[in-house]
Amino acid sequence: MERNLKFYIMLGVSLSLVILAEWLIPPAVNWSPSFSAADKIPYGAYVPYHFMGYLFPDSNIRVVQISPYELLDVEEFEQTTYLFINNTFTPDPAESNAILDFAGSGNQVFISAEKIDGALADSLQLETSFNFISSDSSFINEAPFLTGITDDDSVTIDFVNPVLASGGYHYKKGTVSHYFEQYDSSRSIILGINDRQQVNYLKMSWGEGTFWLNTVPHAFTNYNMLLPKNKGYMEKALAYLPAQDILWDEHHKAGRREARTPIRYILSQSALRWAYGLALFTVVLFILFEGKRRRRAIPLLPPLPNDTLEFVDTMGRLYFQRRDHQNITQKKFSYFQEHLRTHFSIVIPDEKTDTWYARVAEKTGRPEALIKGLFDAARHTHPTDQGLLRFNRMIEQFHRNPRSRDVA
Repeated sequence: MERNLKFYIMLGVSLSLVILAEWLIPPAVNWSPSFSAADKIPYGAYVPYHFMGYLFPDSNIRVVQISPYELLDVEEFEQTTYLFINNTFTPDPAESNAILDFAGSGNQVFISAEKIDGALADSLQLETSFNFISSDSSFINEAPFLTGITDDDSVTIDFVNPVLASGGYHYKKGTVSHYFEQYDSSRSIILGINDRQQVNYLKMSWGEGTFWLNTVPHAFTNYNMLLPKNKGYMEKALAYLPAQDILWDEHHKAGRREARTPIRYILSQSALRWAYGLALFTVVLFILFEGKRRRRAIPLLPPLPNDTLEFVDTMGRLYFQRRDHQNITQKKFSYFQEHLRTHFSIVIPDEKTDTWYARVAEKTGRPEALIKGLFDAARHTHPTDQGLLRFNRMIEQFHRNPRSRDVA
């Protein structure tokens, strides 16, 4: 129990140190694009979303978490702008038809995406492309945060309207490289271009409404909004939109936060999320302290009785009752000789001499008279009861009292 307690203490201290280290180490900057209003990372849209309140102070700005089809199928809108900002915009056919009907009924749709594809692009006759960036160019994840952008590592975009043109807005290479390669020029008005005179912002009429199509979504992110020279691009790009209610899309996002697990509803509710976490914590505690396999009590088994002595006593009585003293004497003497060979390495010859008896007495530490008496007694062919008892006492004396010379 004490050893387990030390283990749990060491485990707790180790976990605490890891948590402390993770808490003290500043997190690395996340340069992945999310375009989400909830993200404060460089390419999130937290700043642009809140900037909308400044651009449209009298408009109701609503965040939409569901798909356009789910929203427009159950609600009707008038004089409303639906705003989409993401790296790609590829709505399915049902969503595309809903967006087209929404615009055709007199509403506005603003889409800023590097790639507009699918059924909607087919209906609007749109095709986007991009300019290749060489391997020695600076990419978006190499941009030092808020240190400015130089002409050497930037791409310039601007508006075609002389009133809005400012001499160009500079962005990191690889962030504003997309443009419209094909569009329906019969109902489109060019609003913005890049430094290669390629169209990246246009207005397209659709029914009674309008599509505002843009291929530089990175211009509507936290990083570029916090660069003083680039802040004006979003302000001027959205100045074309009428002052009316706005639907801010959070469904078509690269950094969409919706949980993709079967328990997403539980995770979306604060109370259920805490209950779920508490349940997991309880399970972990149970596994640590109560999860060990419980063993049933091991019954105490009595030791097996030693029947050897009883067997010897029985066999001895049998031989004694039969008066087979010679047989008993020879067996005990055989064991005695084996004892001499195994414990003292004594070779027993057929002819024993006084010298041999003396050497055995020296090696065993027993009296020479005792050794000689044992061998003499073993030669009797018909020992009496007293002779058998005397022979047995000599063997016991040999094992019990090596130095005793009483052989009587």
